[in-house]
Amino acid sequence: MHVWLRLLGLFMATLAAAAAVVQMNDPDALHWVVGYAVSTVTSLLFVGRVLPRGLALFVAGAYTGWAIGIAEHFLPADRPWNPEDQFLAEEVREMGGLAIFALWSLAMAFLAPKRVPTR
Repeated sequence: MHVWLRLLGLFMATLAAAAAVVQMNDPDALHWVVGYAVSTVTSLLFVGRVLPRGLALFVAGAYTGWAIGIAEHFLPADRPWNPEDQFLAEEVREMGGLAIFALWSLAMAFLAPKRVPTR
């Protein structure tokens, strides 16, 4: 694995850990902290070259499903877009974070070694 991929993995692990810490003051912090912690762990497994592709694909799918679930709150036609709606703005930000880590998980699945080393 190229050095730049390992550095990217460390950067993404740090980003996910920072996102988890920022969520600590959120009213619904637990599931966000766990969600971002999962991305931290999978990124570190990627850096260590021991991330199973199936796990990365599962995490990507979970983040995608989670983002779709959030999107259902503001996509109905009966709720028009209002940039001053703080709840709506928070949902869009949450979806953005999930999209970032879903795409990263998908990238890790394709960039991870074909076989995880066994001991």
